[in-house]
Amino acid sequence: MGLITKLLEPRAAGPSPGDDYWYTPRGFPSQTGVRVNADSALTYSAVYACVKVLAEGVASLPLITYRRRSDGGKERAPDHPIFDLLHDQPNRWQTSFEWREMSQGHLALRGNAYSKMVAGPRGFVDELIPLHPDTVSVELLKSGDLRYRHRRGVGIDEEIIEADRMFHLRGLSSNGLTGISVIAMAREAVGLGLATRVSDRPLDEARALAREIAGKSPDAIRAAKRLLSRAVTATLEEGLRLEETLQRSVLGFPNQLEAVRANLERRAPTFADPPEPEG
Repeated sequence: MGLITKLLEPRAAGPSPGDDYWYTPRGFPSQTGVRVNADSALTYSAVYACVKVLAEGVASLPLITYRRRSDGGKERAPDHPIFDLLHDQPNRWQTSFEWREMSQGHLALRGNAYSKMVAGPRGFVDELIPLHPDTVSVELLKSGDLRYRHRRGVGIDEEIIEADRMFHLRGLSSNGLTGISVIAMAREAVGLGLATRVSDRPLDEARALAREIAGKSPDAIRAAKRLLSRAVTATLEEGLRLEETLQRSVLGFPNQLEAVRANLERRAPTFADPPEPEG
């Protein structure tokens, strides 16, 4: 599928600096050709169900602040400054359940959950302000301390947050700084699930897809079919070698050049089959 996309939809130029492309999560490539990110993965019912169970399960557990007694036991500490913060309302718009549900969702999908600690009447931590993981990066300073950068939006300066002001939940980590994205690790399985779906009108959709393919370069279609027909029996080395050969047989030839010109001129391409020689 990745090769089909490259062969059938050649791009002449990248998006402009102001295009939404640069501000949208790109995701992780998969063998199906579907780019997988946390948001797209959540549209896959199996992923959604798993995240929902984890998030709601963690959020429904009691979150109580305890005080250790001198005899080694423990007792509730409702007079502690952060008791109400964790148990009832961590910020002005979320309940404790909602905050924990969202944080666990971030942790399950992206491997990290962040909340900025804001001082106030209750002391050092008066509010926990959740930050979207996609907007936060972690730095290890020469001093050995951690520092966080929060991208607040296009055209807005980054916010630097010191480690003692960040509540950071990490999942399984390979570097001790950030958690590993489960979606990135499972991108092939998720990509297959996203690429495979049930249609209410399969014949209509199949015909629409056939018309779309028929409007592509016939050279690229033949090359893609040849590669797909060998995919079942070819070794990885043979498949890569054939892919390179087929790309060389298409790129720079009349139909591919016509596709590039049509893209630049914002018109539908006119392909020839067999292709007419240039000049």
